[in-house]
Amino acid sequence: MSSNSSVVGQDHLFLVDKEWKEVLPTVLKLKKIGGRKYFNETENISEAFSLSDTDLRCIDEGTAGGVHMAGSGILLNINRAEEICKKANVSGVYSHAECGAARIYAKRENLDEEESDEFGIEWAKTLAEKLKVPYKGHIEIEKMVRPSGLHTAVAAYYDGTGKFDNSKIAGLPKGFVINRKYLDSDYGKTELKTAIEIAFGSHGFSEKFNQETPFSVIVLGSEKETLDTEAAEAREVAASFGERVLIHSVLLK
Repeated sequence: MSSNSSVVGQDHLFLVDKEWKEVLPTVLKLKKIGGRKYFNETENISEAFSLSDTDLRCIDEGTAGGVHMAGSGILLNINRAEEICKKANVSGVYSHAECGAARIYAKRENLDEEESDEFGIEWAKTLAEKLKVPYKGHIEIEKMVRPSGLHTAVAAYYDGTGKFDNSKIAGLPKGFVINRKYLDSDYGKTELKTAIEIAFGSHGFSEKFNQETPFSVIVLGSEKETLDTEAAEAREVAASFGERVLIHSVLLK
């Protein structure tokens, strides 16, 4: 390893430690009181269930607001993505910098992973054209609510309402948002697994998630039967990660 690589590695470790100290109280509180109580004790929580727009963004915790699919749907074929977007009344499509799903796509298709953001842009433009809605642009890293090179999510929201925007309420855990309402069970689980793998990877908090400080999956729903079904899906995905993942079911009033 070159001295320059060592510096880069040390800088990344410093960033991880710095950001982890900021989110650790939230991680510990979620483990102690659970997601349901966390939500019930959050003032004006209903405001988090009102979208300002229905533009499509990635599930990345840095791309707040609107409707979400991993890489704006890049892991799907175009027809399936179009079907989901129409169900969600998508009004525009964004791409974004440092997209983990676009990198997964590039690897899957044997393409240059270093060019993955370009594939994300190309996909978003193609999907927007297919939907006959505007391509809203590429969200650069300085416009995202996370630092470059690091996913600071400590949770994944498995949202059965299709209305959730955690950025509207200060104090809610930083997290990926999976709009399960518009996805079938299999693809919903695929997106959730993708989110957890990113959090546990080299661009997330990785080994800092353990039995004592677990990553949380917060399942949100307004009907008990649907919530129970989606919580079972979350438990199925989480099973392979052991006690490093904690599932919370939140039935909204």
